[in-house]
Amino acid sequence: GRNIGKIQELVDVARSVDLSAEEAKEVLEARGFREAVDSDWSRARSMGVTAVPTFLLDQRFVVGAQPYEVLEELLTVSEVKKRHSGR
Repeated sequence: GRNIGKIQELVDVARSVDLSAEEAKEVLEARGFREAVDSDWSRARSMGVTAVPTFLLDQRFVVGAQPYEVLEELLTVSEVKKRHSGR
């Protein structure tokens, strides 16, 4: 796996999806989104999220990387609930 705690790894990821490596490096080094990220983390923790990735749908949490089938089941259960609740 990659160590996404290192700026160069994130710059490499940005480059791999055709984003400007230079701009990515500038933003990461300047920490231009620090307040927004900290706010998101705070909100997530207040909802009970303690790990990344965490998927939340209809008050159900699925924590960690999951196979497609697990996420499909989460969506299916949510859709069934909506149909039965009349939403």
